[in-house]
Amino acid sequence: KELDKEVFMVLTDAPDPLTVDDIADAVDRERSTAYRSVQRLLQSGFIQKEQVNYEQGGYYHVYRPTDPDRIADDRRLVG
Repeated sequence: KELDKEVFMVLTDAPDPLTVDDIADAVDRERSTAYRSVQRLLQSGFIQKEQVNYEQGGYYHVYRPTDPDRIADDRRLVG
């Protein structure tokens, strides 16, 4: 999907991992729409999710692109 490509490019261009809210703002879409795109990219292995913990308890998730060499290695294993 075009949105998935756009989300992936936003993550690739970002200097640090981004939250779904950051991604939604960057692609000018609703949070739920951005979240669905993030989920598709996670399932396909193009991005990774990391948990960030608050010192006082609780956490949130950030997303970043998967290392391109790792994606290529995974594709070779499947192919």
